[in-house]
Amino acid sequence: MIKWIKSRMYPLSDKSDAELIAAAKRGDRDAFGQLYLRHLDAMFRYIYFRTGDSLTAEQIAADVFVKAWKKLESYHPKAGSSFTSWIYRIARNRIIDYYRTRNTRNQSLSIQMEDAHQLTFDERLAKIDNERMIEQSLQILTEEQREVIMLKYIERLDYKEICSITGKSNMAVRALVSRGLKILQKNITKK
Repeated sequence: MIKWIKSRMYPLSDKSDAELIAAAKRGDRDAFGQLYLRHLDAMFRYIYFRTGDSLTAEQIAADVFVKAWKKLESYHPKAGSSFTSWIYRIARNRIIDYYRTRNTRNQSLSIQMEDAHQLTFDERLAKIDNERMIEQSLQILTEEQREVIMLKYIERLDYKEICSITGKSNMAVRALVSRGLKILQKNITKK
């Protein structure tokens, strides 16, 4: 089971990301800690879905936030870009580096973010069956389709943020999502 600190266990600041970033740039480590807690679960989930390994996801997530802290002074949001998009780009690049160095394509998907002890045995079996079906279905997509569908429907990011993360145009992202969903629909209805 995934052992990861859940950010909801700690009180989060009501300040916006922009306010926390400004404070963090002035040296306020607690402000950056709030950004970390605010974005930790989504970042870990994104990395975990891309790598399929909780230990690897923890290591990469830690690397992402360390790099974000070190490069925070160079962060200047562009129009249509957010802190969220920026750290997803860091994570995306770190995942690419991970696969480049590992020279592997293990893209296993598991959606076991909840504590397994909260589910009954039958619920766990049904969840595992659903996860396997989703994992198998996602494997038939191209890497680009899989990435944008995960960002859109698992991470619930809007198209503007996905474009910023992937460096693709709005039309290209929408086309990838559309084609990917058609392939998934066709594959799932076969089963």
